[in-house]
Amino acid sequence: MAANEPSSLLLEIPLHIVAHILCQLDSISQLHDAVLSHSIFHAAFQDNTYSTIGSILTNRIPLDILPFALALLKSGRIAKRDTEAGLRLLRQLKTTILDPSIATSSILELSISDAAQISRDYEAVQFLIKDLVEETIPVLNERLEVNHPPDISAQERVRLNRAFFRYQLMCNLLCRRYDLQALDDKITETFFEAFSPWVNAQLACVYGYLERKVGEAFDDVAAHDVGYGELPVYWNEKDNAYLQEFLSCGLPFLGSVIRARSFDERIDLLDLSLFKARSWDCWPCAQLQKMDPDEEHPEIEIMVPTHTRRDDLSQLSQPLDEKHDAAGSGPSQTWLSSHFDNGFMYPMFDDEDRNLWECGYAFWDSNETGEMTRSWEEWKKIRALPRHFQRQFDWPWEEMLQSQKQRADIWLAGGGGYWPRDGFDFGKIQGLKEEDKERLLSRWRAQGGKSQDS
Repeated sequence: MAANEPSSLLLEIPLHIVAHILCQLDSISQLHDAVLSHSIFHAAFQDNTYSTIGSILTNRIPLDILPFALALLKSGRIAKRDTEAGLRLLRQLKTTILDPSIATSSILELSISDAAQISRDYEAVQFLIKDLVEETIPVLNERLEVNHPPDISAQERVRLNRAFFRYQLMCNLLCRRYDLQALDDKITETFFEAFSPWVNAQLACVYGYLERKVGEAFDDVAAHDVGYGELPVYWNEKDNAYLQEFLSCGLPFLGSVIRARSFDERIDLLDLSLFKARSWDCWPCAQLQKMDPDEEHPEIEIMVPTHTRRDDLSQLSQPLDEKHDAAGSGPSQTWLSSHFDNGFMYPMFDDEDRNLWECGYAFWDSNETGEMTRSWEEWKKIRALPRHFQRQFDWPWEEMLQSQKQRADIWLAGGGGYWPRDGFDFGKIQGLKEEDKERLLSRWRAQGGKSQDS
């Protein structure tokens, strides 16, 4: 038998057994590679298409998370102004969370492309969870003086999965709109009211992580790319419009940006053609400001006597929180401890809480034993600490304007590429002749630009 001929032994395996082997793969992309690798895998897949796809997804994605994965898939097909379709989707999500068997049945009806999208979303979330946990737990242990192990519990993983899927679902339903038409508040209220304040606080933690990590890549590109400088794009603004747009471009995109380490990798992803101007109220940060529990539960007093705290916590708990985040869970106790002294009116999404977001404070089991309970004064001190993660591209205003002016000159001369902060280094600039460079250097030196020679 020639070396490149298929093994006769492999071809003798019944197709249903080969299909069972395919079902053990981790993703639809792996299935794609396997099906193309050998005719027996292709035949088995053709004979068992839907069951194979369904098994891969249900084996890989926890039952608690399947409803969110399906809802996210469907949300991408809803027209931007179709509020009723969005509300129907949120009602379906609620039903499916309470009865996950509905999600299992729906998985078996997916097309290959839909299954691949769900698989990509889930794999992106697993990377994001790993990265968040690796960065956050050391900060948690240092700031709150606890001893959380490097590995997370099954409950904590459910919370993190749900938070990332809910974040992108929020972006798809509430942020993907490019006009000034007012958004129907009903869909916003429905989205946030379905869960307790501490589950919504998990969204704030995810946002803080994504804003910081994608912001690192964005700052690098905005500070050095010639095209960004020509517009110009400012990168030291709070709630930057470009950054907010990139933050709503999908979980696989976010994972790719965070994975990217070099300028070249980042500029390939953060393409300015992706940007579409949107009003501020469509940004992710603006949507998150609408989740305060005072609007959800006006019957609860702003200041709650200590002896009634647990009762009011029960009122704030929602059926969709389920066992992972019921009243008395670690996240509920931490949220109550860190927000109580300002009552339930304390803003759920506030810059003052960034130190808490850096700890992922609303995700952890620890407070089920009271380990993370602190007095209000202690929480104030934690909020007042310097940020653990500092911005790397916090340039003085004058220096930023000078860089933008020089990059605009390069662009107008026909150049592009990377322009460094210090010195006149054209090493990573393309499209300029030597006489163009000399002309630019003469102009900048006459204007009192960078002091370093090229």
